[in-house]
Amino acid sequence: MNEPHRRVFSRRRALAEIRLAHLGGRRISLPGSAPCAGDRLAARFELPPARSATAPLRSEELAAGLVFVSTLPNVAKSACLAQIVDLDEHTRHASTRARVVLVSADHADHWHEVDEYHPDVQAPAYTLEGASADHRASFVRAFGVEVAGHRRIAHGLFALVDGVFLTVDVPFDQMMSPDGRVPRARPAARRRAGRVAHDRGVMACPGYALRTTSRKPGEASTTLVASWAR
Repeated sequence: MNEPHRRVFSRRRALAEIRLAHLGGRRISLPGSAPCAGDRLAARFELPPARSATAPLRSEELAAGLVFVSTLPNVAKSACLAQIVDLDEHTRHASTRARVVLVSADHADHWHEVDEYHPDVQAPAYTLEGASADHRASFVRAFGVEVAGHRRIAHGLFALVDGVFLTVDVPFDQMMSPDGRVPRARPAARRRAGRVAHDRGVMACPGYALRTTSRKPGEASTTLVASWAR
């Protein structure tokens, strides 16, 4: 590779490793890249339980079956209602085999608010607070939700089947609720996700895993459109 091409390649790679997102009136930086449809979760981590769980979440538990992983910067004051209550409710109604895993950046005590106002939520919740630095870094980098210079993580929604990512959504506007779409600008990713789903016996409508009836802040109602064919 000659020198001009090497410089262009290096610049593109550097840009790919720094993503920007919008949070209210400011921008935040998300280091690294988000996983792509068809990627296998290779990271190893162990996260402390926060609610409806007694044992830590180990990465191996995401390698079996259909799992929706919802990442949450905080859960206080119902900040992530669509990603907790709606996701849990719709998943239970739409599929008996799919599981939901909730991971937040804030302290486990903040999940008491969910106990108080939404006691019917059954999905197990885990926290990055209290995880070792290595395990925390392993998780946030694997899911592409690290926020530069901050302990918070980005809102994200992911569908995995047998440890392979089907859909990934880390919204540019972090005040919106993610919906687990394969980005429209990446037809190759959509095709790869479709092949992964087919190979593992999952049938999904366009959108593959989840969609929301609204992308406006606070108005999202998550609807599952994926089901097991096995």
